[in-house]
Amino acid sequence: MNFSFFEEPTAVYEYLKSKKPEAHFDYDEIVHDAHKKAFTIAKMTNLDLLKDMQSSLTKAFKDGIGFNEWKNSVKPMLAKKGWLGNIKVKDPKTGEEKEIYVGNRRLRTIFNTNMRTAYAKARYESQMQSLGEYFRYTAVLDSRTREAHRKLHGKTLPKTDKFWDTNYPPNGWGCRCKVQVLTEAECVARGIVPLADGSFLPQAAEKDFAYNPGKVDKTDKILKGKQDKVLDAVTSSLAKKNLKQTLENFEHERDIYVWQRSLDDMVNAVIGGKIIKDKIYQVAQVGELKQSIKK
Repeated sequence: MNFSFFEEPTAVYEYLKSKKPEAHFDYDEIVHDAHKKAFTIAKMTNLDLLKDMQSSLTKAFKDGIGFNEWKNSVKPMLAKKGWLGNIKVKDPKTGEEKEIYVGNRRLRTIFNTNMRTAYAKARYESQMQSLGEYFRYTAVLDSRTREAHRKLHGKTLPKTDKFWDTNYPPNGWGCRCKVQVLTEAECVARGIVPLADGSFLPQAAEKDFAYNPGKVDKTDKILKGKQDKVLDAVTSSLAKKNLKQTLENFEHERDIYVWQRSLDDMVNAVIGGKIIKDKIYQVAQVGELKQSIKK
């Protein structure tokens, strides 16, 4: 797949459109694999409003709408539904109320983060199919650049290295870093010596971004296609009903697996000392085990 900013961003549009809206109070309630599949905005717990926001962002990607135009189009909707200006939001799990301000700054964060993540997904898929064997990390290198990101500027690794599983940009709120694809010949011509592996490199990604948005498991699409073919071939209504139930059970077990894997990752981070001791509250919310999954 060749990805171009001058063509309709179909891959980006489909990615955002396919994400399932889920109501969460804090962004870090969804981690790793779940982030790839769930569309969420911190503190927004109204599912209908999340769906409206998702629709507005996918339309912005498809139609090439910039931030200002998008902002002006969603503000009336947000005001009507009580999610604009000074508002109080309640944590559905604890009942605790927090006062937040929803204005241009928060809306810009929502717009930029979702746009960059979606483009990163499409860009990664395109880069993996390119002829280049290496990824080169590039930072903007100005006064706004994080020190951790600055240190990675120029680091070149095989594009299959595990380092990119957690450090493929964006690596934080407002991150402007990118990855450049290079062939072996281009590395030689530029005098770039690629690293053998990135296991010793510092982690640049903040915890909310420590996953690769491009490495979405294709199993869902493959499985869906096979399911449809099998269901179409079944003529008995009873057999079709039983098969549907079996498939639903499979999806149920998979959801539990994704949630449990995220929990295991967080526990391992605590044991390994990756969670800062004076910020132990980071561990409190590792995922939301929904009622539909518990049953």
